[in-house]
Amino acid sequence: MAAIHPKFVRQNRSVDKRVGEAWRKPRGIDNKQRVMLNWAGAMPNIGYRSPKDGRGKRNGKMLKVIHNEAELAACDAKADGIYFAATIGKKKRAVLLVKAQAMGIRVYNSGIPRKNPADKKAAVAKEAAKAVSTPAAPAAPRQNDY
Repeated sequence: MAAIHPKFVRQNRSVDKRVGEAWRKPRGIDNKQRVMLNWAGAMPNIGYRSPKDGRGKRNGKMLKVIHNEAELAACDAKADGIYFAATIGKKKRAVLLVKAQAMGIRVYNSGIPRKNPADKKAAVAKEAAKAVSTPAAPAAPRQNDY
């Protein structure tokens, strides 16, 4: 299980628009974050490293990158989760996805978007509103009152 650590924020990221979110080590001689004053925010260090048995895992499964069917066949459904390599095309990805599902292996980048129940409810409500609404009668022409 991954250890919980503070969010490492770059100094002055909220003050200056040009300073991005990405971590940069503070190097100034008077920098309060470098001197490790508590109010200045935490800096990453080796003490925040996650436990050895939890590294490289997702939902308790070791992640493997799959390039072909031979690598897929070598995977264990209980211990491994897989990612398809970025170089795999659409056709080969579809074939490998079917085989992985048949083996019961969890695929983390299948290319198929997950269905959100909230989106489905919104779509059903929109269809219902469309069906219930009746066409409005045409408006009467306006009279000019000058």
